Amino acid sequence: MRKRLLALGAGGVVVVAAAPARAGNCVDLPNPVVIESADTQEPLLKSLGQKLRASSATPMTIVYVTTGSCTAISDAYAGNALKVTAKYVPSAAESPTWTPTSPSPTCAVDATAGLPVDLSISALFVSSCTSTAAPAGVGAFTGPIQGYGFVVPSPGSTQLGISAEEAYFTFGFGAAGLATPWLDPAFYFIRPTTKSTLLSLAAAIRLPGAKWLGQQLAASTDVVTQVSTSTSPEKTIGILGLEIYDQNRDKLKVLAFQAPQQKHGFWPDSTQTARDRRNIRDGHYLPWAPTVYLTKVDGAGAPTSARAKTIIDLVLGNDLAGGDVDGLKQVVGAGLVPDCAMRVKRDVDGGDLSLYTPAHPCGCYYEANATGSAPAACVACTTDTACGTGKCRRGYCEVQ
Repeated sequence: MRKRLLALGAGGVVVVAAAPARAGNCVDLPNPVVIESADTQEPLLKSLGQKLRASSATPMTIVYVTTGSCTAISDAYAGNALKVTAKYVPSAAESPTWTPTSPSPTCAVDATAGLPVDLSISALFVSSCTSTAAPAGVGAFTGPIQGYGFVVPSPGSTQLGISAEEAYFTFGFGAAGLATPWLDPAFYFIRPTTKSTLLSLAAAIRLPGAKWLGQQLAASTDVVTQVSTSTSPEKTIGILGLEIYDQNRDKLKVLAFQAPQQKHGFWPDSTQTARDRRNIRDGHYLPWAPTVYLTKVDGAGAPTSARAKTIIDLVLGNDLAGGDVDGLKQVVGAGLVPDCAMRVKRDVDGGDLSLYTPAHPCGCYYEANATGSAPAACVACTTDTACGTGKCRRGYCEVQ
């Protein structure tokens, strides 16, 4: 059945440089903005952070720790400070050869007083972690869309796709599930139950996260290592955020996913090798969730931290007067989908989809930056004149 799935949908090489020398205290870095984030968002934090370090309009240093989405939400609600060593994005002067694929250097945090968090980032709906409403003074802003997938070794595995039912019986029952070739939980590489990757895929296959069999690994990079170096590649399967998969396409392949009531499986992208996230954007590929940015807000709902507000505005594509950082370009480059490029929406993880037209569409801009060229139907523009009843947005005519 698996190899008969009609797969419609998503190669990069990770270059790892030596980590720069450790800095002193985090609070002494230039204009620090402190972030606690799901680890799937680290590629975006690093690429955006590099631009912000070089910015003359909004210079700042992203200081961050990675954790599970549910932990980030809990800490944001409680107002917990960071009390562990943090990472940060270095400047070009400090580390001329550093790129967003390099390890980030670290800085020290006062383990007693801690470091107040400006911004917390979850990579799934808050409702998947808690039914408690956000406390007064904490605001939630919906950010870019994060895709998730089941991955297998490449080369090594001959598998092309997986249905929700196969995944349910694999991760829920192991050998008793009879979902050949995934019969041994020793070769299932998953994430803990506080992580968005597990919880979003759990919603997609309708198997509670606490019921999953497999080896729980703390970091996405651990999943990459275990899946890609497995001694039994045909039996091996793992779960990842798609932006982490994108960085490891030379050693992994994402499986086409057939949701309940679908007749075929679909890759996240229009083809196995594309990077356009077209099947996520139009509703064919279902394992995805929005990121959620949590920060302290005033009585009007505006962020009280100017630096947190800048980060939120950049990832949402809000224009900043005099700004010199294209936040949406960093979002797209990190493998995420901005809300303005989506054509469907949902209200809960694993929930039904409905058609969606963003207030400020950016589909052509998205594809031009995600794939290197805009589709033939996209019309380049500088003013609304070329767009008929549409509107010129970010260099292309959009429907409104």
